[in-house]
Amino acid sequence: SSVGSDNPLNFQIYSDLNLTANFALNVYLLTVNAGTGGTATGSTSSVHGSLAQINASPSSGYSFAGWIGEGISDQSSEVTTVNMTKTQTVTASFSLNSYPLTLPVDEGGRVSGEGNFTHGTSAPILAVPNNGYYFTGWTGNGITNPASASTTVLMNQPQTITANFQLNSYALTLNSSTGGSVSGDGNFTHGSNASIVATPAEGYSFMEWSGNGITDSTSAVTTVSMTEPRSVSVTFSLNSYNLNIISEGNGTAIGEGIFSYNSLAPINAFPQSGYVFLNWSGTGISEHNQSSTTVLMNQDRNVTVRFGEKAISSNYLFVSSNPSNGGTTSGAGSYSLEENASISASPLPGYSFSSWVGGGVESPLSRETNIIMNQDHNISAIFNQNSYNLFLISGSGGSISGSGSYLHGTNAIISASPSEGYLFNGWKGNGVSSPSSLITTVNMTETRYISALFAKKSFVLNINQTAGGTATGAGTYNFGSSSSISASPFEGYSFSSWIGNGIANSLSSNSTVTMNQDRNISALFLINSYDLIINAGTGGSVLGAGSYTFGSTPLITASPLEGYSFTSWTGTGINNSLSPSTFVTMNQDQNVTALFSRIMLSSKILAVGREHNWYESTWFGSFYESASGWCYHSDLGWIYPYFSENSFWIWSPHLKWLWISSSTYANSFTWSENEKNWIYLDFENSFGPRIYSYGKNAWQGFTIE
Repeated sequence: SSVGSDNPLNFQIYSDLNLTANFALNVYLLTVNAGTGGTATGSTSSVHGSLAQINASPSSGYSFAGWIGEGISDQSSEVTTVNMTKTQTVTASFSLNSYPLTLPVDEGGRVSGEGNFTHGTSAPILAVPNNGYYFTGWTGNGITNPASASTTVLMNQPQTITANFQLNSYALTLNSSTGGSVSGDGNFTHGSNASIVATPAEGYSFMEWSGNGITDSTSAVTTVSMTEPRSVSVTFSLNSYNLNIISEGNGTAIGEGIFSYNSLAPINAFPQSGYVFLNWSGTGISEHNQSSTTVLMNQDRNVTVRFGEKAISSNYLFVSSNPSNGGTTSGAGSYSLEENASISASPLPGYSFSSWVGGGVESPLSRETNIIMNQDHNISAIFNQNSYNLFLISGSGGSISGSGSYLHGTNAIISASPSEGYLFNGWKGNGVSSPSSLITTVNMTETRYISALFAKKSFVLNINQTAGGTATGAGTYNFGSSSSISASPFEGYSFSSWIGNGIANSLSSNSTVTMNQDRNISALFLINSYDLIINAGTGGSVLGAGSYTFGSTPLITASPLEGYSFTSWTGTGINNSLSPSTFVTMNQDQNVTALFSRIMLSSKILAVGREHNWYESTWFGSFYESASGWCYHSDLGWIYPYFSENSFWIWSPHLKWLWISSSTYANSFTWSENEKNWIYLDFENSFGPRIYSYGKNAWQGFTIE
């Protein structure tokens, strides 16, 4: 026979008595426990060999992971049975659900944050627009802040979150100089080609476009590549026309040349001696019968001057302009002797009449006067060129040069120099040839008041959103300003630092940026690491302690020593506190403890409790059980039980180690390790308890201690 078998000893008892043995099926207790994440039912008392039904129900966000225990028909089924061949304790284990997070992406940008996440966690997501696009928001369920490029998603189900991007729209501003109009300005999407058209006014011609992104700056109809805000200027030039003079007869004329559109070109006729001016012929002539007149230059002109012989009986009055382009005169011609001839002088734009030079003029300083024709007269009207003041006005933000006094028609050079942090915004006033140019000219045809406009430069502060948190403060700021920036980490993350130039304190989550240029900065966040401390109570050992990142779920394991059983875990974040092998969610420093309990004799043999820690077993008898594990047996005295996986031993100070089994002890037999054989227990002997040693084939008494 072997120790531990169901019938370790074959023996026969001879008696004169006729006895009947009565047997009843054992009744066992089934205890059903549930770990974190659900409930379990089915605790009951069942007879030996029956199948007791057990049920597991996971809570929201959890899934059934399996049953832990012996005799379970199907450990993976929520509803199953337990084969009741002994007292059983089974535990339903549940696991926190894990859901996929899917982030579809299109050409407008890129995203990060996809993966699998446990139920209830907040998964960080990040959207980064491509060049020429901007982020417009997230669509989907569970998003903390749909308008923020860096946010989180509550993972309480499988989630599909879409990042939406849109093409940037840029303003196209068109500026026009005098002499025409432009069309095509407006707002345009990134990468589009905006059509622009320059239309010169009458008398003007298109010169060129200036600015960035222009396809063909020499074409009046072209396009602008809209990859950023654009400001484009067009320049028109005043047309010029040729004036040609043809002389017929004895005399000459002056005034030929090239003249700008709508100007009045002065022409003067000079007859030779003995000849007189007759008239002008052609189009655009102001006074055909005056030797000094003007021609309207709105096209190329051909004019003819005619001279004829002087009549002997008349006196001739010759009137000229000095300079010839300073004005026109009237009154020249043939007059009878002593006739009173009227003369007048008309200055051209930019000139003023000064006086008459020559004999016989009644009032030399008067533009309109008389002369007595008592002989031939040759007089001249003197004109002086006007002088105008140019006043330049500058606000804060720069300096200017070019003010002064200039003769009529002069193109005075003016220049603007913006100070640091400022930009030139253009000239304001009449006569400026190119209002958007730092260096340009002013046509001095009158007194001018010209202002130079300066504006503080604006710089863009771009803050790149990174995983682990959000950052605010991006925008457009004036030169020299200090922009406030702030970084806010998500749960489980910590702010690390700012990266970029101009940051006052890169290690502070709240800082400022000096805006003296465009800035591109990023806030960096680090995932937190937490310490997992695992304590082992008396009766076992533990594994799994260490440092783990936020959201991780490290495995922890409790292993009881011989004679002990695992009871439970205490602490926070434990998935299944009743399972010796489970995991802990690391969302903070965690301190957990594995509790073990000594395997007590009363629970092992299903003894019924009495008063004052006394118990009664149907086959082992009465005994007192102390918290230390020592028991006082009514027959054996003080004993200390020891349970291995498949065996039950007791230590008796007198009998030493004894192997106990219900099938043999009920018949007063047990195995003695000291005897290395079976012994028979006799507690009914009138002289005191005794044993029969089969190894020695002898009786021997013993004392209950």
